[in-house]
Amino acid sequence: MIKKYKMQITNSLIYTFSTIVSKAVPFLLLPLFTAYLSKKDYGILGLISAIFSISSIFVGLRPSLFIIVKGSQLDKKEVAKYIYNICFVTLYSAIIVGIVLIIVRHAFFNELSIYIFILITFMGFLSVFNELLETIFQIEKKAYCYFIYQLSKTTLSASLVLLLIIFFGMGWEGKFFADFLVILAFSIFALYYLIRKRYIVINYDIDKQIYLFKYLSPLTLHVLGLVLMGSIDRVFISNMIGFEATGLYSIGYTIGALLGVIHDALLKVWSPEFYKKMKDATVKTKIKILKFIYLYILGSFLMYGVFVWVAPFIFNIMVNIKFHEAYPIVPIVALGLTFESVRKLFIGYHYNLGKNYRIAFITISAGILNAIMNYILIPKYGIDGAAYATLIAYTIVAIITIIDVNKFEKIPWLLKMEVK
Repeated sequence: MIKKYKMQITNSLIYTFSTIVSKAVPFLLLPLFTAYLSKKDYGILGLISAIFSISSIFVGLRPSLFIIVKGSQLDKKEVAKYIYNICFVTLYSAIIVGIVLIIVRHAFFNELSIYIFILITFMGFLSVFNELLETIFQIEKKAYCYFIYQLSKTTLSASLVLLLIIFFGMGWEGKFFADFLVILAFSIFALYYLIRKRYIVINYDIDKQIYLFKYLSPLTLHVLGLVLMGSIDRVFISNMIGFEATGLYSIGYTIGALLGVIHDALLKVWSPEFYKKMKDATVKTKIKILKFIYLYILGSFLMYGVFVWVAPFIFNIMVNIKFHEAYPIVPIVALGLTFESVRKLFIGYHYNLGKNYRIAFITISAGILNAIMNYILIPKYGIDGAAYATLIAYTIVAIITIIDVNKFEKIPWLLKMEVK
């Protein structure tokens, strides 16, 4: 049995390890970042990261989602035709996003040069090719290629950042330009690979482009909701308080988000088992699943308690003293991400029932709620208000998800079979 699934298990471990490494390196560089960058530097980087995260959703509408779903259903030539048309959808959307970002810059962020917003748009355009190549590696089951590609990007990025910030003293611009150069280099390689392997076939088709837009738009709303909950706070802080406050918040959020990384790793192990067990599940099986969910929720809050206990030690070791006033938001953010782990446990029921549109509605609503709470709480409580807005949004979306799931799935909450 183990031999039968050896490739799947190995590939899953490689993908998971690649993800962990890519997230771990920026965290491990925190001592250097906080030593060589000022609060304002870190704040500008936090704002740029937030703007990039939000705007890149609309550049191409995350076409890798389409390829990963349709890649196994269509032949290679048809996939190649779609990728060619994805290039045009990405170009059109990038132009629109670029115009919007320039307007946003003039309205709210005059302190930043206009070229920053132009490069953010260009980076969003280039990132699409990176994501497409990573998706092709997954479709081709080339887990080692995926790992090497990810590791190369992470290593080059870290090396350039250290070079530009430490040796050339470029401050926040060193990190920004390092990211830009890495995305540029690897997108050129990605485009070369896709063309060489015949994953791009010239076939301009407006109908395919319209179909891509219709297919990707609902999925984009779901991703947008999640990104708004995780990024919009930095935009509000930068505009309402200033870049130094954004820098403090970004540091505190990064440490608090460590708990979310742990949950993501654990849930990647659980999710395949959940979908496997839910297929034609009996009431007895559903009770077993719910027992695990209850235990996981209990374990999540116990883990939160342990994290709050050890977090001050981690913070003092990893973060320069000039950022230490950011610590109070760490436990607030960590608690919010604990509730987010609860949501992710129950969202599997939605996916299993094919209720994807409801997920999109819930997450975009939570994203909007988070934006409203930031607007209300930041003027009163500063960066603590942004952290509380995040906590409130994650808590409410978890509760709404559970209530909504209960409308469609008969969950044996009392852990016993119903007798009629």
